[in-house]
Amino acid sequence: MLARITKILGILITALVIIVTVMIAVPVEKYVVESPSMEPELPVGSIIYVYGDSPYNIEEGDIIVYKASGATTPTTHRVVENDTNGHQFITKGDNNPDNDISPVPYINYIGKVMLHLPVIGRILAEVTTGKGRIMLIITAASGLLLILIGDLMIKKGEETE
Repeated sequence: MLARITKILGILITALVIIVTVMIAVPVEKYVVESPSMEPELPVGSIIYVYGDSPYNIEEGDIIVYKASGATTPTTHRVVENDTNGHQFITKGDNNPDNDISPVPYINYIGKVMLHLPVIGRILAEVTTGKGRIMLIITAASGLLLILIGDLMIKKGEETE
């Protein structure tokens, strides 16, 4: 019984490492939500995957990522209006009482949020650091080692029967 539990635990750990690695490797822009302005839709710590759709295709209610004038990090807010004639968006954070003061020119637009996963952003942000990568490798090795130990325990148990 212990052998099977060991092997299953190893498989689960290895699968988790594979999932995290795939989430990092997805070839689209990814950002971690760092402010509560879009809560509850996008909680702080969520990861968002962004698709660079044409600004002309963006509709009212879509969530977009853009570089606000003077900001060092991108902003993620909901589109209240897409002014295609003025080539700009009127945006608002869901958790903010009013629309944003300045319209967002199309030139500052990065893309549309196509997927978000709560909490996982913090984990992925940590895993992409040097220490995080080392921990990911150690975790993967631990999972594989548990699978190997479980297999050896199962094989030894079969030999003694």
